[in-house]
Amino acid sequence: MYLWEGVILNKFDANIRQQFKTANFFVYLLFIYYISMYLVYFITGDIISYHTQCYFSILSFLSRGGIDGISVYTDAPEMYKWFGDQVQVEYLTKDKVRDWRGPQDFIYRVKIKTMEDFCLKHPGQAFIYLDTDTFLYAPSAQLFEGLSAGKGFMHKREGDLAAMKHTAGRVWRQIKGKTFGEFTFNTTADMWNAGLIALPAERQLECVRLGLALSDALCAAGIVTQITEQFSMTRAVDYIYGLSPADTMVGHYWGNKSGWKTLIDDVFLQAYMHKESMDTLIERLRHFDYTQEPVFIAESNTRKRLLALLDKLTLKKDKGVYC
Repeated sequence: MYLWEGVILNKFDANIRQQFKTANFFVYLLFIYYISMYLVYFITGDIISYHTQCYFSILSFLSRGGIDGISVYTDAPEMYKWFGDQVQVEYLTKDKVRDWRGPQDFIYRVKIKTMEDFCLKHPGQAFIYLDTDTFLYAPSAQLFEGLSAGKGFMHKREGDLAAMKHTAGRVWRQIKGKTFGEFTFNTTADMWNAGLIALPAERQLECVRLGLALSDALCAAGIVTQITEQFSMTRAVDYIYGLSPADTMVGHYWGNKSGWKTLIDDVFLQAYMHKESMDTLIERLRHFDYTQEPVFIAESNTRKRLLALLDKLTLKKDKGVYC
């Protein structure tokens, strides 16, 4: 059996793998085509650490196999030459980013527009949108099988919006009893983490545009926060597909960026100093210990408030963004 066949078959349990090993080869090829999977990223700016995070995320998925294409939406295409034709770069001009931010100049709107653009260019293609501070640490069988069955995924459920504090709680108080776009919020709603948004081949453009419409409606009402896009896509994915979690396969270290930055820098410094090829680095990540650094470290309330203030002050700045 060829290596690529093993990569495909390893997504499934032993019984299914055996069935496909003995199946008609034509049927086997049709099955492989059916589970075609793409990764999508959005990142701007020239801060190297932002891009090394994206590298690490991409390579972690490549180390597990089964990825048919990777699209990186960025204003720094030169950062991705190392990948050659394994990564398709979608160049974001300043004018395009400005247009995608919309009338409220909302930077996280670009994340939804990135998914919309991908859907328009790859109609009927299942995909996994990832923030750059993510990595695949376990076999992705559940994710691939779920997408093939028409399920939608986000990273994990964070809680009941009405019961959450700080920004989420304020958003609930602003939307309770009101209608925005297609959604009326008379009862509470879940909030899911948007570090991963995975959509199956059916109705993905409809889903993305539903999330975009809700985000725009909230922004037009003055609800422009760092969770507006996240909440909007939660509602859209749940409405179209229902929601399943992916945190048992994908890590999201938004709660410990500094620790993972140090770890990732070490990975690439070793690769550089040992003159490792891409294949060698991918093989090393196949056996990488992803438990050596926590994805979340509890912070003091004072630090949280300072970071929240910083986010508010920089929300409309033209600095680099990695989503």
